[in-house]
Amino acid sequence: MRIKVVCPAVRHEDVKKPFSVRRWKEIFSKGRKKIANKDTVLEVDVQSYLNKGVHSFESIYDLEIGSAFAIPSLTKAEKEGFDAVALDCFADQGLFSAKEAMDVPVVGAMESAMAIACLLGRKFSILAIHSGAKRIIERQLLLYEMEHRCASVRDIGMRVENVEAEMDKIIDGWIEEAKKAVNEDDADVIIIAGTALSCIPRYDRLKKSLGELGVPVLCGGETAFKVAELLVSLELTQSKKRFPKPPQKERFF
Repeated sequence: MRIKVVCPAVRHEDVKKPFSVRRWKEIFSKGRKKIANKDTVLEVDVQSYLNKGVHSFESIYDLEIGSAFAIPSLTKAEKEGFDAVALDCFADQGLFSAKEAMDVPVVGAMESAMAIACLLGRKFSILAIHSGAKRIIERQLLLYEMEHRCASVRDIGMRVENVEAEMDKIIDGWIEEAKKAVNEDDADVIIIAGTALSCIPRYDRLKKSLGELGVPVLCGGETAFKVAELLVSLELTQSKKRFPKPPQKERFF
């Protein structure tokens, strides 16, 4: 099977700058290939600054802009012959639009993490980097009708621009907040709202530390990819009653 992993957040072409396209393709390719089935052909699509969109998602404003420009990146995968698309960004931007437009399975990172979390425990908590991401997650919880299964959404007050430089500080902050989520909020499962984080070695330290609490830790990027593989294997896709094809008409991009 052929799975396309799409990260619809724009990145620099200059490899000397943080968040370069090449660097992020390497991160996602390595992380997802590690868990891929032997017969899965994987391709990673990271949007370039040559395209339109936003660099990071720190507000609903960012989410709305990013969603509009994510759609072409997602829908072209079907035309390229891919069997499924995994959206590898916690905001799930453009997800429902792509589900309507496409016949092959389209799976979101946060969507899939919440669904799998419900198989593993009674309630989950989500760890975000900043308060803007927290607001986006709270909106997604309502969209997915999962608010009653969420124990809490916690953030550590960092900026996305500092992620690469302060990764250890982020991991330490998440470990502290996860312990509070388990002990104070009664969470059974922890979801990490940062899909690239599961592709780095420090993520193992996070999982090990939280594993001592007896709770599983999920990353939406991993779950989206594996759910996409599962749906292809089972020959399933999104319901066209729930996500009907958009009517044919002229649209202006």
